[in-house]
Amino acid sequence: MSLLTTKKSTEVRISDMILHSDRQIIVLNKPAGMPSQEDRTGDPSMHRLAQAYCKHDLFVVHRLDRPCSGILLFAKTTTAAGALSEQWRDGKVTKRYLAVVPKGISPAEGTMTDHLEMAGGKVRIVPSGQGKLAVLNYRTAGEIDRYTLLDIDLVTGRTHQIRAQLSARGFPVKGDVRYGARRSNPWRGIHLHAYQLSLTHPTREETLTMTAPLPDEPVWKAFEFS
Repeated sequence: MSLLTTKKSTEVRISDMILHSDRQIIVLNKPAGMPSQEDRTGDPSMHRLAQAYCKHDLFVVHRLDRPCSGILLFAKTTTAAGALSEQWRDGKVTKRYLAVVPKGISPAEGTMTDHLEMAGGKVRIVPSGQGKLAVLNYRTAGEIDRYTLLDIDLVTGRTHQIRAQLSARGFPVKGDVRYGARRSNPWRGIHLHAYQLSLTHPTREETLTMTAPLPDEPVWKAFEFS
C-alpha cells in the first residue's frame, strides 16, 4: 500500500486520491506541494507513488506545477500514452482550473491573451510575435471578504501560464510569492486547483470528464464551489 507522509505526520493513502482507473489510465487528485514527477529535490513524486501503487511503469502525459493541486493523469500503456499525447498536442483536452486571487478583477469574465517566455526560472510576458502564445478564458465564480474565485478554461497549456497571466494584471494567485503574492500560504502550495479534465478515452470512443474535489482548506471551503 502506497502512503504519502505530510509535514503534519499524517498518512494519506494513494488509493484515496484516485479519481479514475482502468487498464489504460489512472487519474489522481494531486495534493499541493508534491511534484508531478521526480525533480532535483528527491522528494516523493506522484509518478513514483502511483507506479508503486500500480506495481508497474506509468507514462507521464502532462504535469501540474508543484505548488498546485488537482487532476493529474498517467498512462498505463504505450498505446494510451501516444493517443493522449496527441490529444494534448492537438488541443482536444479541456482543462479547467480554480484560482483564488485578490478581489477586484474587472471585467468579471473575459479572455486573456499573451505571449510568454521563460527567463531565470520564471515566466514573463513578452511582446506579440515573441515567445509562445498563451490564451485562457475566465469567469468570476465567487467572492468572499478579500478574495475572488476564478473559474478558468485553459485554452493553451504553457508552463506557469495561469500564474504569470494573472500576476501580470495585478491579481497573483493567493500564496504564489514567486509571481507577486504578498505572502505565502502556511502549507506548501498555492490556491490554484486543476478541478476538471475532459478528454477522449485513449482506446474507446468515450468522453471522460473527471472532477477533483477541492482541498480540505479553509479558504477553499469558504467559496462553497460546486
